[in-house]
Amino acid sequence: MRYQFFWVPVLFAVAANDVVAQCVSRPNIRANVLVQSCVAVTFESSNLREEVPGGPPLPWYKPGRSYSGTLLAAVVVSSHFDWVEGAKHITNGAHLWAGGARLSLFVDKPTSEVCPDTRNKPVAVETKYDCCDTWPVEGKCLVPESIVRVSIVSS
Repeated sequence: MRYQFFWVPVLFAVAANDVVAQCVSRPNIRANVLVQSCVAVTFESSNLREEVPGGPPLPWYKPGRSYSGTLLAAVVVSSHFDWVEGAKHITNGAHLWAGGARLSLFVDKPTSEVCPDTRNKPVAVETKYDCCDTWPVEGKCLVPESIVRVSIVSS
């Protein structure tokens, strides 16, 4: 009970503003993948809440938000880090994708712009590591962390 005074300003800050932390940067990964499936998908917020000690549960997602794009099931052919010229080669825990690995990839464009014309066609992709240390969650951060956000790389 003696720490209850601590939670009042914290809860006020959460209620008044979005909470933002600083993300750790990591290098982008470029990869060649074989597309196994390609479907439209929309991620929508739910009424999930976070328990807060000494206070009411707070919403995890911003209500009524959604984010749409294309979900690819893909098999990795090859991958490499795409280093920014002059930057130190520090991975901060990022790992290359092993050849043969199966991944779920999300592209924030419609299927008409993303899906190849044939199954198992090679496609070049690049990761899009966007910072999602915000609360409540919305936009691109509605895509679960287990699904990798990528962009299609032009040939």
